[in-house]
Amino acid sequence: MVKSMPHNTFTLHVLASGSKGNASIVESTQSGVGILIDCGITRKRFLEGCDEVGFDPANLQAILVTHEHSDHIKGLSTISHKFDIPVFATRETFDAMPTQTEKISNKNINYFYPDEKFNINDLEITP
Repeated sequence: MVKSMPHNTFTLHVLASGSKGNASIVESTQSGVGILIDCGITRKRFLEGCDEVGFDPANLQAILVTHEHSDHIKGLSTISHKFDIPVFATRETFDAMPTQTEKISNKNINYFYPDEKFNINDLEITP
């Protein structure tokens, strides 16, 4: 669950949903920054989706990976590398997607624990 901090709301932009790819952006209406939840689409489709929903990819602060199925990670390393975006996932998820993980800069690999809340800027994440 993603929840905004007090006095903040967010907008959910669904770029893709289904067996061919999943990707959604949670945008903080207070700060304008967003996090990408899963990236199971190509860079081209990601950029087209951002344009369609009016979200500037330069405002993307993180990518949150729910699990390692290909329809959730297809474009993960490409988007992380292209925009120098940190990726958040459990250690087990990173371990289960070695091809993607090896293409992500070490400084952008961030682990979280399934039973612990954490923050990405002004968004509180409850796995």
